[in-house]
Amino acid sequence: MNQSEKKHINLVLMAKAPRPGYVKTRLHKIFSHQQACDIYQRFLSRVRALSETWQQSRANIDLFIAYDPPDQPECWKNWHGWKKLPQSSGNLGDRLLAAFASIAPDPADPVIFIGADAPELSMHHLDWAADNLLTSQAAVVPAHDGGYVLIGVHSSALRLFADIEWGTDKVMSKTMEIAHAAGLSLVQSLPVSDVDTAEDLASLLDRLLCSSDADDQALADTLVKITQE
Repeated sequence: MNQSEKKHINLVLMAKAPRPGYVKTRLHKIFSHQQACDIYQRFLSRVRALSETWQQSRANIDLFIAYDPPDQPECWKNWHGWKKLPQSSGNLGDRLLAAFASIAPDPADPVIFIGADAPELSMHHLDWAADNLLTSQAAVVPAHDGGYVLIGVHSSALRLFADIEWGTDKVMSKTMEIAHAAGLSLVQSLPVSDVDTAEDLASLLDRLLCSSDADDQALADTLVKITQE
């Protein structure tokens, strides 16, 4: 067991309730509200399975679901083994800061935040983040669109969540700028694609259909069925 496998880590999934009309709204140009919701539900199930498998593979992992809307905890009643956090109001940075404060980790323990929009996030990325947070204040898996799909931070790096133009292609570059100006140690991996638009979904399907992984093939088959309904 390496050092990162011994370290206590909090993994937080920032998620929306899978309700038609509330999730994956940028897909509504092409797909119905129900189709977009079904797609999001499959992504959510995949990242849940990934997180639970990762927890089983290492010691000292706590799983949190930070949910929105905050007044609908019943949506998550079947997420056994997950600690429930209602998301706060405000922009994404405000909500990340509030989730971190609610967890109140030991100063030595990092918090890793992920979402449900990047179904190609893998055990490799989670292990990479955990390993790098042994020696760095922040670890980030960027998205191809200029944002990020994972960010792990220690309490000393919370300023990375302030003064960001969330939802733009400048999120990652601004995060790096803030880290540099503040003298924070931040490492980043190669980028991963997230899925916001119909074009993103088509590209994901192409990659999944070319994969030899059984889980990738199963997700591709499900997505094809949903999009053809």
